Amino acid sequence: MTDPRYLRRTQEPVPEALEKRLVKYALVAGAGLLAAPAAQAGVIYTPADVWIALSQNNPYNLNIDNAGPPEFRFNVTHGSNWGALWVSPLGAGGGVLGYALFYGYLLKASALAPSAWIGPYAQGAWLTGQVKMGSQFNGLQYGQWTNVTDRYLGLRFQIGGNTHYGWARLDVSVDAQAYYTAHLTGYAYNDVAGTGIHASAIPEPSTLGLLAGGILGLALWRRRKQRPE
Repeated sequence: MTDPRYLRRTQEPVPEALEKRLVKYALVAGAGLLAAPAAQAGVIYTPADVWIALSQNNPYNLNIDNAGPPEFRFNVTHGSNWGALWVSPLGAGGGVLGYALFYGYLLKASALAPSAWIGPYAQGAWLTGQVKMGSQFNGLQYGQWTNVTDRYLGLRFQIGGNTHYGWARLDVSVDAQAYYTAHLTGYAYNDVAGTGIHASAIPEPSTLGLLAGGILGLALWRRRKQRPE
């Protein structure tokens, strides 16, 4: 049975000065969060919703760090009964995580599942030049990047001569005529040079942001508790 003295204590109003301080702390923490730089050490994530209708004369360039020239280019090649999707690292030290389809030949980009490791000692090989993601010939499909959803492309690139690792999340479809369409839904990289990243990794909520939300939520909850039933 609940102690009635406890009930009386919980129903006592919160001092107005304390409530004002709680709200003030929340506002100060929130202001600090807004003033903080968008790019903090660790994973830098950019959400995206870009439909890429690729053609041989219409490539798509990806600037994974949103600064300077793009680091990767997507393009297609197409014939009467075939088509292929490609990705190319554009800068020095760039690469795409991939695999060999047949005894070291027919190198292709990997379509990674969430949480796959991208970085030093990653499973597979870092491919350079123009890397095939997927292809279709006479209705037969080859490679991992054909009709997939929420798969991750492992990427390696350089910033100021230092190696960084990241990913791009894509949906890819190919029709009966072997025309490819890609949907870029986000990309991220680790801004700590030489440090890998897991596919699907995004920044954790800021501690300052959690503090602001928690304090403000507490103040509002205490105010509601004081309202008469």
